[in-house]
Amino acid sequence: MLCHVSKPDCVVFEVDVDDKAKGQEVLDWVCKQLSILEVDYFGLQYTGPREEQLWLNLRNRVSKQVQGAPPYRLRLRVKFFVEPHRLLQESTRHQFYLHLRQDLMAHDRYLPLVGIEVLIQMAALIVQAATGDCSAAAHKEYLQVVPNATEDIIDRIVACHLDLAGLGSSRSEYKLLQLAWDCEVFSLEFHQVTLEGGVIRQLGVKADGLNMYDKNFDFIQRIPYTSIVSATQTKCNLYLVWKGDSAQNHSLHFKLPTRRAAIALYRSVTEHHTFYRCDRVHYSVMSQYSRDLKGTLASIFNEDTPLGKEYNFDVRRTCIEVYDQVRRDLYRLSVKDAEMASPESTPKHNACANDSTSDESTQQLKELQDALSCRVCMDEAISCAFCPCGHAVCCDACAARCPQCPICRADTERTQHIFLPLPAVRHRICGETCSQLDTN
Repeated sequence: MLCHVSKPDCVVFEVDVDDKAKGQEVLDWVCKQLSILEVDYFGLQYTGPREEQLWLNLRNRVSKQVQGAPPYRLRLRVKFFVEPHRLLQESTRHQFYLHLRQDLMAHDRYLPLVGIEVLIQMAALIVQAATGDCSAAAHKEYLQVVPNATEDIIDRIVACHLDLAGLGSSRSEYKLLQLAWDCEVFSLEFHQVTLEGGVIRQLGVKADGLNMYDKNFDFIQRIPYTSIVSATQTKCNLYLVWKGDSAQNHSLHFKLPTRRAAIALYRSVTEHHTFYRCDRVHYSVMSQYSRDLKGTLASIFNEDTPLGKEYNFDVRRTCIEVYDQVRRDLYRLSVKDAEMASPESTPKHNACANDSTSDESTQQLKELQDALSCRVCMDEAISCAFCPCGHAVCCDACAARCPQCPICRADTERTQHIFLPLPAVRHRICGETCSQLDTN
């Protein structure tokens, strides 16, 4: 099964997975190609049958979510926007930058929310990251970042770009992410809803709650997660109950164009609250699922059957858990790289003997020699067993000085000399080892 996954910079990955593959397998493959460990910040989007912008549920099969025949067309997008100092990898920060650059192309939507001055600063940072200091080649880049900009806006972007002279690409991307986080607008996930009476609103889901705007993106109301009592989705509707300033319950009825869009809004509210506001992903979120008709009939006879089971949410970790996990992973990778680069881990090669097989044989002989040596003095061969535990790890001289077994710490009642051909084998190994070293 083929999946075409496009990045924000229009680069397309062709992913070949099993016909029953789940969304997580596709996302992991793409992030592996990009050397990204912070996978949880990203998601895969696709377009629904009625032009809905939907997130692929990574815990369910791809073929059961995206309509049509393969290849399935997906988009790599930032699902959870976080502060730039929480991004530990340069590759992750670059993908966040590409995401913001693509969103800035639709600056008409963001203009009422952040103002023209902020958009000018962001455009200048994007051009600085892409082309470096201000030059003649940057003019074409201005028109790509802000396609419908007037001459006055272009002149103001140029002036702002000149002030960024000497700023490196990675630093420009970081400042852009910080500016976007301070604005809050670029971390919003918008859903168009209809209230009672046919009034159209734009509902923005973010880290600490919901923002409601009119159709022109003028701010109307904010509902924090701490005041939400319940959220329920039924067909094309989402019902929200929340407490106002007077501690009285208020209810809102959001109607969406399709059932898929209503499920997407319900998922967005639940997953954003879990990711940003919880210390862990609760079982009540992870365990929610639904079944199709075939699965429902099968569950009558076997409740644990996976047939027809579709999970409602795919959030695996919270923001805190992702940061801690990636930090540990990067530390383990750095330790592994340091061990591989250390001189002790590099075998010594002679100019006349570069055969890797010989080096491996020498190493194996050394390890076998050490295994037959007394664990206390490491000079004599193993020749004594402790009773009653039966461990044989010492020579006679060292065993006489050990009141307890060095392995299990059991009290020693007596020692027994053992007659194994270890000395002869040990001497033979030592001779072979010395001959190998002399040859190398």
